[in-house]
Amino acid sequence: MEDDHHAQYLVGMSLKNKALMLKEQQLALADSGEQDVEAQALLNKSVSAKLENAAYWFAKAGPFDADALFEHGVALLHGYLGEADEVAGQAAIKQAAEQGVVNAMALLGYFYLVGSHQIAQDLKLAEHYLYAAAQQEQAEAMSNLGVLYYQQGQLEQAYDCISRAAKSGFPNAQYHLALMLANGDGCQIDLGGSEHWLAEAAEQGQLDAMLARAQHMLNDDNAFGEQLSQAEVYLRDVIRYGRSVPAMIELSVALADGVLGRIDVVGAAALLKMAADYGNEQELQVIERYGSRWRCRLKVLLQ
Repeated sequence: MEDDHHAQYLVGMSLKNKALMLKEQQLALADSGEQDVEAQALLNKSVSAKLENAAYWFAKAGPFDADALFEHGVALLHGYLGEADEVAGQAAIKQAAEQGVVNAMALLGYFYLVGSHQIAQDLKLAEHYLYAAAQQEQAEAMSNLGVLYYQQGQLEQAYDCISRAAKSGFPNAQYHLALMLANGDGCQIDLGGSEHWLAEAAEQGQLDAMLARAQHMLNDDNAFGEQLSQAEVYLRDVIRYGRSVPAMIELSVALADGVLGRIDVVGAAALLKMAADYGNEQELQVIERYGSRWRCRLKVLLQ
C-alpha cells in the first residue's frame, strides 16, 4: 500500500468514519444520563487515536490524491493531531478545490461567502466555487449558493437552489425553505409546505427549526399530549446544544403556565436564571418582564 495513494486515502476515511461512530456513542452515553467516567475516557482515547491515524494517512496521500488532500486540510482545521492549523488547513482545501474536489469547492465557497481570518470575503469567488459544486448536486453548496442569491435580492434563484438542497435532505436548507415559503420569498406563500419543511429540519436536529417547531406546537390550541412532549424535547435539546436564550424563556413560560400538562414554577425560575446568565441586552429586557411574575409564583408555592 506504500505506493497506492488512493488506498491510503480510503484507509484514512475508514478510520475517520469509525471515529465519528464512536463520537455518536459518546453522545448516546451522555444522553442516557449514565456517569461512566471510565467509559467516556476510553471512548475519548479511541476517538483521538483513530483521528490521529486518519490524519497520518491523509497527509501521506495528500500530495498525490486530491480527495486525500481535502481530508488532510479538514484534519488540520479540526486538529486531528491535537492543535488546529487554520492556515495550512485552508491552504490544502483551496488546493483540493482547484483540483476539482466537489466537497473542497463547497467548503472553499463557504469560506469566501462568510470570510475568515485567512480568506477575505469575496462574493464573486464564493459564487464561482459554490456554483461549481452545486452543479454536481452538492447539497450544502446548493444551500449556501441560495443564501448568497438571497442576500443579493435574487429571490427566485435563491428559492430554486434552496429547494433543491432541501429535497436532497440538507437540514439548513429545509429550515430556510420553510422561512421562504412562509414569507413568499421567491415563491407563492405556502404555510402548509412551510410547516412540512420546518418539521423535516427539526427531525434532523436543525436547532433553529427545532425552536420554531416547538413554538408552533406550544401556541397551537389543537396540539395534544404527544406534540407537547415533543415540543419540550426540542426546547431542551436546543438549550443543551445551542445555549438558546429564546428556548430557555419559551420553556420557562410553558412550565410556569402549565402548557405542558404540569406546573413547575421552580423549573421555570431556574430556566429564567439561566437565560439571564446567557442573555444579551434585548433578551434581558424580555426576561425582566417575566421575572417578577415567576418570583411571585415561586413565593406562593413555597409558603
